[in-house]
Amino acid sequence: MPPKNCWSFIKTVNAFDSYFETIPQTLQTLKNKEADLAMSAFGMSIAFLEDALISKQTITPGSYQIY
Repeated sequence: MPPKNCWSFIKTVNAFDSYFETIPQTLQTLKNKEADLAMSAFGMSIAFLEDALISKQTITPGSYQIY
């Protein structure tokens, strides 16, 4: 069982609406490929930034790349 703050693919994708008017192309590509591990990692990053109270300032204007 994953830790309670481990975000799933679906929870991460659902969070996009609160951060983006238009989903950045890189994140859209991951969503379309159903890249579960990458999206869960991104979701956990969102959770960390929300806990730090800086999610809106960092996620929305962010630049996203696939490495």
